[in-house]
Amino acid sequence: MLRSLVGSEMCIRDRYWNSRLSQEHHRLVSKLKAGDELFDVMAGCGPFAIPAALKGVRVYANDLNPASVDAMKENAKLNNVPDSKLTCYNMDGRAFVDDIMRGGFMVNPRGPTVGKRHVTMNLPATAVEFLDVFTRASFREEAVVDSNVTIHVYTFCSVTTSEEARADALAQVAKYLGLAAGGHALPQECIEEVTVVRDVAPKKLMVCVSFKLPLNEIAVSYTHLTLPTKRIV
Repeated sequence: MLRSLVGSEMCIRDRYWNSRLSQEHHRLVSKLKAGDELFDVMAGCGPFAIPAALKGVRVYANDLNPASVDAMKENAKLNNVPDSKLTCYNMDGRAFVDDIMRGGFMVNPRGPTVGKRHVTMNLPATAVEFLDVFTRASFREEAVVDSNVTIHVYTFCSVTTSEEARADALAQVAKYLGLAAGGHALPQECIEEVTVVRDVAPKKLMVCVSFKLPLNEIAVSYTHLTLPTKRIV
């Protein structure tokens, strides 16, 4: 039994939870406000989703691993998360972003959200690769897409210093958004924050890049057959 970020008892197995990241979970959730929407693409057992939902954020949480989704639902129940604040999905990450977030919400037939939309992609070994979903033509349809979204993506950087890690993380984001292929970096006005989370190993740092989606600059380079899928480990 572990204490959750919100102070309630949670039955979480080690394979779904890394207690060393509790400070980072708190840092990111503190940026969310009641009335915001959170799309948690790789939610695990819910370390972002559950505290956010209890804060009044409307959360749509996904994980490819059905055991993780079951654990998240159990944790939501243990923490008395209202059903109206949390919906769980068991889908591939790209399908969740395109079908659920864009297709169901960014097209936005119900009018603008009360607050901001946030996307968390917390699988640092591969999450940055999933940014290529935003290069799909469906995200270029400006007439139907509400682009008021901030993406928080985690990645590993094989460097020594924090300065190098920040630069490397931004370069990774630019690569998978299709910007680097055209010789472009992520526009400065789109960058909200680049946070070095922790040292994972010598010359391996974990970084979170928070940025606005630069729809106008993104190259359409999506090819379905070449894309990896998040695997259950």
